[in-house]
Amino acid sequence: MARFTAYASDSDDDAQEPSSSSPLRRSTNGKSLKPPTDDESSSSDQEGPSRPAEPQPPPEKSQPPASKQRSRLAERGLTPWARAVGVDPKRMEVMQTVFFTLPKEQEEMRAASEAQKQKQVPRPPRPSLAKSFGMSRKHRRESTGELHRSGAHERISFDNPMASISARPVRKFARISTVETTALGKESLQVDAGLALGRSFRVSWGPGGKLAHIGTLCSPFSTSYVCFTTGMPSFARCDPMLRQENNAGLGESIRHLFLQHHLNSSVIAPDASDIPCATPSSTTKLTFSSFLPLFAALPGSGPFEESLFRLGHALFDELDLKLSDKTPSDVRYRILSLRRKLALSKWLQGSVAGTVEKELRERASLDDATKAFLHMTGNQIDKACDVAMSGGYSKLATLIAQAGGDEDFRADLLQQLAVWKEEKVDIMIESGVKKVYALLAGALGEEEVWKDLDWKRAFGLCLWFGQKGEEGIVEVFNQYKEAFHGAEEGVGIASPAPWYVEAPGAAQSLWQTQEAAPPDALYSLIRMFAEPTCSLAELLIPLSFSPSPLDYALCWHLYIIMSRSMRIRDFPDRSRPPRGRRLVDDDDDEEEEEEEDESVEGHSPSADLLTSQYALQLETTGALEPAVFVLMHLEGSAGREKAIKELLLRNATILTDYLAKSLISKLKVPLAWINEAKAIHALSVGKAWDAYELYRGALLYERAHDVAVRYLAPEACIRGDLDLLKGLFQGMEGKVGWWSLRGKIFMDYADVMVTLPGLLSDVQAEPDKEPDTEQKTAIEEMCLSIPKLIGLLPDVLSDMSDPRHRGALTYMTGKLTILLGRIKVAGLTKASVQLTAENEGARLEYLHATVYEKFLKNLRVAVPSA
Repeated sequence: MARFTAYASDSDDDAQEPSSSSPLRRSTNGKSLKPPTDDESSSSDQEGPSRPAEPQPPPEKSQPPASKQRSRLAERGLTPWARAVGVDPKRMEVMQTVFFTLPKEQEEMRAASEAQKQKQVPRPPRPSLAKSFGMSRKHRRESTGELHRSGAHERISFDNPMASISARPVRKFARISTVETTALGKESLQVDAGLALGRSFRVSWGPGGKLAHIGTLCSPFSTSYVCFTTGMPSFARCDPMLRQENNAGLGESIRHLFLQHHLNSSVIAPDASDIPCATPSSTTKLTFSSFLPLFAALPGSGPFEESLFRLGHALFDELDLKLSDKTPSDVRYRILSLRRKLALSKWLQGSVAGTVEKELRERASLDDATKAFLHMTGNQIDKACDVAMSGGYSKLATLIAQAGGDEDFRADLLQQLAVWKEEKVDIMIESGVKKVYALLAGALGEEEVWKDLDWKRAFGLCLWFGQKGEEGIVEVFNQYKEAFHGAEEGVGIASPAPWYVEAPGAAQSLWQTQEAAPPDALYSLIRMFAEPTCSLAELLIPLSFSPSPLDYALCWHLYIIMSRSMRIRDFPDRSRPPRGRRLVDDDDDEEEEEEEDESVEGHSPSADLLTSQYALQLETTGALEPAVFVLMHLEGSAGREKAIKELLLRNATILTDYLAKSLISKLKVPLAWINEAKAIHALSVGKAWDAYELYRGALLYERAHDVAVRYLAPEACIRGDLDLLKGLFQGMEGKVGWWSLRGKIFMDYADVMVTLPGLLSDVQAEPDKEPDTEQKTAIEEMCLSIPKLIGLLPDVLSDMSDPRHRGALTYMTGKLTILLGRIKVAGLTKASVQLTAENEGARLEYLHATVYEKFLKNLRVAVPSA
């Protein structure tokens, strides 16, 4: 059996030698224990346990320092294991030093670990059996590999138990009644926003696009982090939302025409949840061409918008190819591609014509060859030939007339350019002539052809001269895209900047952003046609259409046309609804997917966000009816209902009867939604009766019941108008919650005050006559209900800050107490109540009635005995 040797510990306390008085010192006759060397351990293993160990003489040379001794002892701990597996101990020591840590690093890591342990709160260890006998605790042996672990933990043992993690006590919250809260009656206080907005500190939208907030507004890129005012009384503010003027972006007149046309081409009907929803009509389809007549109605308005819709018509609208049904599909596709390219060419030629003419007027001193080149950038071949002929460039005019020729023609022109360069005579050739040659040769990267051209004309050069006649729009776009990305290498092509950036004197954006300017919407529309993977999220960027990032008019109209009507593209976050499954065979329990219903649409959060933003933009301009129509395109029924109701509530002040009739007749808005918005507004300005009638008209009995209990019923009780009190709650039983503890209390009070005095009058009119059974039963039932009513009234009229509640509670309790006293005087009941009424006259009268009842009772008892 192998013998195990106890090694020294790495801690400072265990590294010290045992004292002479310790049991361990006495057991070794005063000699200190040392770890055995490699020879001793091997010899001890060979001799076996029966042979006693011979004492070793002390070493002649001096002992090394304690730190080196501990590190050496720790390193020797691996030597027997290395020898057992057949590895040279010295080689193992070298490998251990190279791959892990040096002794000096070990000491530093141990020191850091001990310092960390000293910082921790010491835990008193449990008393162990070993310490009771004075024995030292056995430590684990650490290897150098464990020193690399971050935060090494001690071994869990009976001497070093793991402390139990105490459970955090649950925080208890006390429920405060409405009467005791400090915010009661101060909901409209604006001096102290902390008290007025105690339930909600979030920023919210007010009427007309105003932003209600406390503190200060700051930009996302602002360097200041102070967003709240420093004064003690913080005021609630309503700031108007910053927006661009109407001259930037889509104008008011053309916007109204767009929305009217959109409304005429839509169907508004309740959905499955009975919420009105707007969908494109199947008979009148919304296309790009359907919007073009609107620009003819307002000539000169919105040149960019008209150009945008004409480009959409050229790229995406259906074309009548006038082909028979027997035409092969490949032929049909080829003809369609050529027609699309021709339509794009016509649009581009008309779009850059004004720019070409303007540049020719501003640069009238140019030579005729350069003027011919400028005409060619707009595909004005006839004008370029005329200018070249009038300037004496007859040969050049002949070449221009052959623009778009075959490959041999292009190769000859390209070879001519190369010859001029080889013979070094190109410096003597006019720049305009060389540009015309390069353009006709299709070498768009030569002779600075791209210089001083906007992106439309640069794209036009790729379309008219850069590609072969049989190439399509996709190849043209890819050529321009590659040339644009190579602009940093010296090509010099213009980037597709928006119209308000590239046009001199155009409206500039008032918004400062750190992001790069988005591309022009026209470029994005061409990219969407050329790249099938391009989504609407990359096109519908407000800054691509106008200088204001809050102008979502064109973005929303393009979304409806391309996604909801023409079904061309959509947002990438639209999720498809899960397909249903049905059982095919009941025995085999096989499942088969049902065919997908095309009428079921998925949900797109980006689409709903775009719709909400455009509706808010319309709301800021006071266009309430168009804003409601836009919100009807929200895809979720619950979200659509909530958004429209909040819009009506914010603009309840402008909800006139004429506007309400228009919303109901044209947009199918329920009358209940309009009445609810008006009722909330009326209640906020103190018109409780108007709010009650509007709530009842909207069939919102729960809210009408709350208004009646809080505002109207107490005042009706004080005035003594019991008919009005009963009419307030007429027909609400079973339609509101907590009816028996709120509205029914007032109904029972009215019944008691109307019926019971008449019964008492009939009984007291004939004192000698015994009342019949029906009268006794009715009086007794009402007498039993009076104490219940007196006990429940403080809970119903609990707002002590409202004088109506205090007055009604005192008045009603006094009336019931007096009526109960009259019944007790008549000797018709034995019921009694505690004298808690605040009306002193009622308490005194009830006390007199109680004393008088006792007197009569004693008198009746005494008379028979006499």
